[in-house]
Amino acid sequence: MPAFKPSLAMAFVWGPNNCYHRSRQGRPMQITLEGDGRLIPVEAGDTILASLLRAGVPFPFSCQTGNCGTCKCELVSGEVVELERSEHALAADERARGIILVCRSEVRGDATVRLIEPTAG
Repeated sequence: MPAFKPSLAMAFVWGPNNCYHRSRQGRPMQITLEGDGRLIPVEAGDTILASLLRAGVPFPFSCQTGNCGTCKCELVSGEVVELERSEHALAADERARGIILVCRSEVRGDATVRLIEPTAG
């Protein structure tokens, strides 16, 4: 019986059931930050924020636990799993518009996010 040899194209991601599983797209995933142009690789089990920071992309954040809302952004495309966070960090209307907290979101395939510019006031 031949030994199992993992394919270079095989990509595993950390699942909500606390175990690794294959990426739905069968290859490593990446994030695009609108306006930046780079394709940011995602490592298994990382949040979007962790991937962006590892790649040297400046992104606003503070608590990294889903309480402060500093890292809010718009999910333009792709699928994410939102990890546990404060119910007060995102309003219902923000969630309806596709606003996520990148510190508490893991991708399940390629994704594009848009930084939300702070409003004056």
